[in-house]
Amino acid sequence: MEDNSQSKELLIIEKNNIDECLKKFENHILDNINDFDKMKNNLINLALEGKTECELMRSFSYKIFLNTLSSNKDTTLKKWLEETLSQRNSYKEKIKRNNNVESLEDKEEEKTNFQDINLFKEPSIKEIEKNILFLFQKNYGYKKELKNILDMLVISLYPFYVKSENKNYNEELFETWANEPKNNIKDIYSFFHDEDEFECDLYYLMDNILKLGVNKFYEVNNDDKNKNYLSIRTQKIIDKLKIQNNKLYEHFKNIEFDIDIIVQKWLKSLFTDVFSPKDCCYIWELIFANEFKQSSGELIYIDYFCISMFDYISEELLKKDKNECEQRLLAYPFLENINMLITLVDKIKSKDNEKKNIDNKKKNSSTATGPGSMANFLFSTNKKSSQTKSTKTPNLMFGGEYSNKKGNTTLTPNANQSNATKQVFPKKIPMFGNIKNNPKNNNQSKSNRTFELTKGYTVSNSENLKMLNELKGLIDIYINEFSNDDKMKISFLIDNLSKEL
Repeated sequence: MEDNSQSKELLIIEKNNIDECLKKFENHILDNINDFDKMKNNLINLALEGKTECELMRSFSYKIFLNTLSSNKDTTLKKWLEETLSQRNSYKEKIKRNNNVESLEDKEEEKTNFQDINLFKEPSIKEIEKNILFLFQKNYGYKKELKNILDMLVISLYPFYVKSENKNYNEELFETWANEPKNNIKDIYSFFHDEDEFECDLYYLMDNILKLGVNKFYEVNNDDKNKNYLSIRTQKIIDKLKIQNNKLYEHFKNIEFDIDIIVQKWLKSLFTDVFSPKDCCYIWELIFANEFKQSSGELIYIDYFCISMFDYISEELLKKDKNECEQRLLAYPFLENINMLITLVDKIKSKDNEKKNIDNKKKNSSTATGPGSMANFLFSTNKKSSQTKSTKTPNLMFGGEYSNKKGNTTLTPNANQSNATKQVFPKKIPMFGNIKNNPKNNNQSKSNRTFELTKGYTVSNSENLKMLNELKGLIDIYINEFSNDDKMKISFLIDNLSKEL
């Protein structure tokens, strides 16, 4: 990968065409300023499709995804303008309070940089980075990975910033702009992308990236490393790799290769030391857009991306020993098309979501409010009275009274059936053959239809258990045929049958 600083200088020179920026800004932002949901979904889709660069929306989408601008239905243009001005004023005050603070590296050099901080008339990226890192280093230390993240933000955002002549911002001006946005497009864009205010905007975006969970990657618990968030998050990723690609996981285990260091390196740098700046911009857009869409609070897309990086070169890694695997992962192969990796991420993410849905369905089908019960509703049987007489159960599906004999579970018929005929579990419960509509309820609505078994046998408890499981599966298929009240009664009956068996 080419050096970050060299890449950065090349990209900064290539400023975006202001007329094209204004056109895109009008189409995507100002035209939808009163319909935030539409704007939000539009920006998310652009990011997920990798189109924010060609649509010149990266600078604004970052501010929305990272919540430096309000992101809710109450959003208005005036509110965004006021928020931005407030943040910039607050940042300047923050810098002033730190003017006399000694730097951990070179206090004389830092003091010089803080002498005149009002506005950078000719912004120096190097000075901007120093100022921002100085504010962060007290909390996170001076870390290479932290600087890489900041560099990436500079690369992503600076080409969108322009020189702004209007510095007399006030509420009255904002009111005018908000009422006539179409007539003030250039002024509004220049305000949000004022080159002289780039440092402030950069600081708040950096701060919000850290607040989304990245700051936890730098926390250290020397007393118990197992409580370090970075270690915990790394283990979660390794556990997911075990499920996604068990063959590779077992290979790492057999060659005694500890991948913790590799994963932690990726997490702490947000992939900035792995991919080219252009590819990293796209990866970040996906990370931020997915977080904005799902609000996991942990940038969960990172996990899937780490797994896909292993999976993508899995066949190659399976042929290597411990040292070779380490060297390959520390120098991740150059990708001509990052979309190949993105496609794999989507596949892994989709597979994981399907598994979660299946697990949830299984959980919901076996328990509604607690373990061991289809639906643990408050609907109980009076066991004391059942010793002397049968306890009435709902006239549905089995249509009769519930009684118990040793070794057999039986159901007595309805009043309209012969009293001499006992109705019990069938040996097999077919999908349709032994089920018919209760004639008495033919005129009921579909949701209130009831059913009864037409033929049964007296069988052992072990067979009853088997049939009960078949019955549960059948009920799962037809459960929507019943009203909510009937669903409660069905659940009560099944639950009590399970306990009796």
